[in-house]
Amino acid sequence: MHKPRNLTATVESTSYQVERHERLASGAIRKALEEPDNPHQYSLLEVPSHLARGLLQRYARGDSPDLLRRHFHGDYLPLLQQAADLSAKLFPDHRLRLHADQTASWMLLFALVCFDDEGAHVAHLDNWFTPDGNPVLFAMVRKAFAPGERYPADLDIEHKAMPHEEQLVGALLQPPATWPHAFAAYMKQWPRLMKDYGYREQVEEGKSAFDYFPLHLGLAVCAFDVDDSAFRHLPYYPHELVDHYRAHVRLARDAWRSCVLDPGEGLPDTAKPKPRKDYVLSKAEAYARWIELVCGEQPVLIDAARQALGKRKTMPPIDRLTETLAPRGLALHADLKDDAALATQATALCKVWQLPATAFANTAQQGAAAATTMLNALQDCADVNARRLAVFDGGGDNWNALLYSYHHEAEFTTLCEQLGLKRLDRSQWQ
Repeated sequence: MHKPRNLTATVESTSYQVERHERLASGAIRKALEEPDNPHQYSLLEVPSHLARGLLQRYARGDSPDLLRRHFHGDYLPLLQQAADLSAKLFPDHRLRLHADQTASWMLLFALVCFDDEGAHVAHLDNWFTPDGNPVLFAMVRKAFAPGERYPADLDIEHKAMPHEEQLVGALLQPPATWPHAFAAYMKQWPRLMKDYGYREQVEEGKSAFDYFPLHLGLAVCAFDVDDSAFRHLPYYPHELVDHYRAHVRLARDAWRSCVLDPGEGLPDTAKPKPRKDYVLSKAEAYARWIELVCGEQPVLIDAARQALGKRKTMPPIDRLTETLAPRGLALHADLKDDAALATQATALCKVWQLPATAFANTAQQGAAAATTMLNALQDCADVNARRLAVFDGGGDNWNALLYSYHHEAEFTTLCEQLGLKRLDRSQWQ
C-alpha cells in the first residue's frame, strides 16, 4: 500500500470508509438472499453507489493500480453482478446502474477505462451508468472511449458530477493545441476552485476529509491524449492511473484511436458553456441579498441567519447552508428517506413564512415516497400563497430547499444563477 492520496485523511480513517461502504453493499445483498420473499429490498438499489464510493476510498487510501485492479475484478464486479441479479427479480422495471452525476462515477469510469482489457464493458457504458442527467464532461469523455455513442439531445451544461467541470468542457471546445495549457491552468487553480469544498493538503483534527479528486481531469487527459507534464506533479492529480492507462491500455485496447477525436462534434448547443454574464451586484452583495430573500426580508430572521452562517462574504455549498438554516425554520435539510425530519422542518418553514399549517406527517407513505409527497404539498401550498419553493441539487443524499416570495421571482433566479446554484425543477425531484 502506498502513502494516502487523500492528504487530509489517515489510512485508518479512509479504511473505515472503505469498510463502511462495502459492508453496506454486502449487507444489502445478504438481506435479499436471506429474505427472498420480502419485496422491500430497496437497499439493493444503493449497491452501485456504495461499491463506487468504496472504490474511490480505496484509491484515496493509497491502493496501487494493481491492487485496485485486483479488487475491481475479484470483488467489485462479482458483488455488483450478484446485486443486479437479485434486483432484476425484485424490481424488473429497474436496471441497477450508477447515477453519472455522482462524484464516484468518475472513479468507476476510470476503473473501466484502466482495467477493462478487452473493452467489452467500455463499449457498453449504458450498462453501468444511468442515461438521465449525464454531466456534459462525463458524456464527452465516455464518448472518446466508446465512439459508437452519440451525445444525448438533452445534454445541459448545468449537469456535472464535480464542481467546475464546465471549465474543462469549454477548454475541450478550443483547438487541441491549447489543451495542455488550459488543463495546466485548471489544475493549478484546483486549490482555489475547491476552497469552499474544504481543500487543504494536511490532516486537521475536527475537520472532515477533503474527498474531491480531479479524476475527471485525468480521464480527459487519457481520452484526448493531452500532455500533462506541466501539472502531473501537483497534489491530488491522478498521475498513477493516467500512467497505468498509457502503459497498459492506450496502445493495446485503444490502439484504434490513431488520431485525436473532436469532442465538440455533435455536441448540442445546450451542452456548451454559456457566454459570461455581467451582473449588477458583486458576488458578496449577491450572497447578502440572497439571504435577505430566503429570510422573507424580515430583519430579525436575517440577523439570525447571518449570525449562524458566520462572517463570510461568499456563499458556502448549498448543502452546508441549508443544514445551518434548517434548525431556524428557514430551510429544509433532511436525508432523502427521512420523512419524519422533513415533516418537522416543513412545518417550521411554514410557520416562519406564515403559511397554513399542513399535516405533513399525515401520509400513508414512508421514506422517499413520503418525502416527495410532502414537497409536492409544500410547493402547492406555497404557490397558492404567493410563495415559491426552491429545491437545490446539493450533490449529496439530502433534500435542500427553502422558500422565497413570488414577487422576487426574477431577482431570485438571477441571484441563483450568479451564485452558481443548481435549482431543480419539479420533474427532477419527483
